[in-house]
Amino acid sequence: MSTKSLWICLVASVQVAAGGGLRGQVYSRTRVEDSFIGAQHWNESGWYADTGFKQHYDGYFCLCSCNNSEEGVFCSGAGMHPDGETQVAKFLGVFSEDKTGGWVGDLVAYNNTNPFSDHFTMEQPGGASNYTGVSQSLGGASFVWRGYMSGVDCQFKDKCEVPCSGTPQFDEWVHSCS
Repeated sequence: MSTKSLWICLVASVQVAAGGGLRGQVYSRTRVEDSFIGAQHWNESGWYADTGFKQHYDGYFCLCSCNNSEEGVFCSGAGMHPDGETQVAKFLGVFSEDKTGGWVGDLVAYNNTNPFSDHFTMEQPGGASNYTGVSQSLGGASFVWRGYMSGVDCQFKDKCEVPCSGTPQFDEWVHSCS
């Protein structure tokens, strides 16, 4: 078990034992890759070459499965529109601990008409994050955006059922939300 994995497990256990902080929505995760699994709410603003500036729109970030290696934590998932039924894109991501003890990640979207990539920064796996997204492959329809995510939260689990239901890690996370 890595130091980071052990730390996540110990913090969760201490907070539960002390009766505070976890709102009944987080379970003790002993594997760092499991900490990324779940649903998050995102808000962003962006500049689109063809339509201009758009401010404060939102959706859901769903990580369905993740695998850990010495090179990083590799995940797959999808972005969802606010209705939780319409997919923005499927994506693949990789996350790693940086030199300061925080985490960074990169994501690439596929299976959509507007390919893009995002770069993430966060203090801990599955925690709140900031991200910057770009798409330069669309010529006159290219865009940039900046946003933030809530962190994994059980209150959004239904928004990620379409892309993730039936995936063992996601289903285990949903079960832990009960």
